[in-house]
Amino acid sequence: MVLQSAGYKVLLAESGVQALTIARAHQGQTIDLLVTDLSMPGMDGTELATELRAERPQIKTLFMSGYSPEECASLSTGFPGSAWITKPFQFGAVCDAIHALLNPNPI
Repeated sequence: MVLQSAGYKVLLAESGVQALTIARAHQGQTIDLLVTDLSMPGMDGTELATELRAERPQIKTLFMSGYSPEECASLSTGFPGSAWITKPFQFGAVCDAIHALLNPNPI
């Protein structure tokens, strides 16, 4: 709801598998950003990002985690156009991170 109130269109999924299903149901439509936890049951965030990027190479990724910043940085390497945010976080920080990913060259 916070991201929607910030003006973003959100496709909500409860798992990595469901996120892939939803993304595939939106073929022909742009999905600019994946926001995912690094640690999830069944399919972790890096697996989800890898699968989704194979189908949508332009997608950017915001990883979230309770891991330390160092662990997050090492786990999210190999994903150009990605960033991470450590939990707990303020929703303003999430919006700032999303804005920075989607607008990398502000005027």
